[in-house]
Amino acid sequence: MRKVYIAIMMATALSGLSFVLSDNGKAGVTGSPGEVTCADATCHDSNSLNSGLGSITIDAPTMPGWQYVAGQVYPISVTVAQTGVTLFGIGFEALKADGSNGGTLTITNSAQTQIKNAVISGKVRANIVHKLNGGMGVDTETFTFNWTAPATSTGAVTFYAAGNASNADEDITGDFIYTTTQVVTPSTVGFMELNGPVASISHFPNPVDDHFATSLTLSEPATVSIEIMDIKGNLISKLSTSSYSSGEQLILNHVQSGLASGSYLINVRVNNRNNISKINKL
Repeated sequence: MRKVYIAIMMATALSGLSFVLSDNGKAGVTGSPGEVTCADATCHDSNSLNSGLGSITIDAPTMPGWQYVAGQVYPISVTVAQTGVTLFGIGFEALKADGSNGGTLTITNSAQTQIKNAVISGKVRANIVHKLNGGMGVDTETFTFNWTAPATSTGAVTFYAAGNASNADEDITGDFIYTTTQVVTPSTVGFMELNGPVASISHFPNPVDDHFATSLTLSEPATVSIEIMDIKGNLISKLSTSSYSSGEQLILNHVQSGLASGSYLINVRVNNRNNISKINKL
């Protein structure tokens, strides 16, 4: 009888160890509509959601202004950070307003992440989740993958991300869970595509130094604003706003002093419709 008892105890211990060591990441706990998070479920619930000193952020460096072009592939990075932590986890979804997948997720680092599915309210949701020990890092870890925008514009898509800052003690207690969201919307214009009453547009010289000219041809009178943004689409400065008649126009723009060398976006907003192109600063 004693041997049977010992055998049962060993099997139970091994079963628990197997759960911890094979805990790769769980789908359906990003906190999106209809879902809980690991801070609410019976996994990493010893600390309240977003209660620690860490953070989680989403970045899409080739998606200016968080506007997507239908069918285009965008590299996505999700960074989980907390001082003193050496193991991190992730859950990520891209959902349309009806709760179904918005676009397609693709693995780019198979040692770090994988795709798992969760069925929520009858809809199969694809999740990017970490692999076992795929999120090892010191104080921070960035998970990278690709998102392909819907083939046709289907309206806004929301990114839902949850991150685990783990104490790496091979147990589910003592960890911190963080969440964030980001809404991406269909782009009104692609790079160099003309929008609104603009028949042609160009910037010169390119690369630019302290000034450049914008040449455009308007098919009708319009209010034109010229803005400079960083490569992520964040506004740096508004260069000018004026009303123009139809026909050819030449606008001289002065670049703010101290602007670092590199690539930037120029948005020529014509009657509140965007026309975005790229320039390089010397």
